[in-house]
Amino acid sequence: MYDKDHITYDEYGMLYSHCFACHAVIKKRTEIPSQRDPSKMVFGFMHLSNYRTFKVHLSNGSVMYQEYCDECAQKPIDEEKGLEVAKNGYDKALEKSGLSADEVNRVKARYKDLATVKTGKKVK
Repeated sequence: MYDKDHITYDEYGMLYSHCFACHAVIKKRTEIPSQRDPSKMVFGFMHLSNYRTFKVHLSNGSVMYQEYCDECAQKPIDEEKGLEVAKNGYDKALEKSGLSADEVNRVKARYKDLATVKTGKKVK
């Protein structure tokens, strides 16, 4: 558990979002009508019925929402391992961002030492 990537990418970007713990698919990309021009389709994300989030407080005063499937949400959540899954996901997104190495390192430095400080509550 907690040992796989949180996001699956394809040539268009994010394809699926997975449970932080067991890797079950909990969100998927879909096509939806554009709000500006309903005759055009755009990518959006659909939460599946097994999608749950936990609000987790971080050491820098911010919060994050860790995403789990319904089955894992019924068990004790390891917020620190969830944070590591998120950090790995941030790293992968930065690799695809097109930012310079200096910019990537600056962004990584902002979350490198983050830790969880308070048990979250299931919010959805």
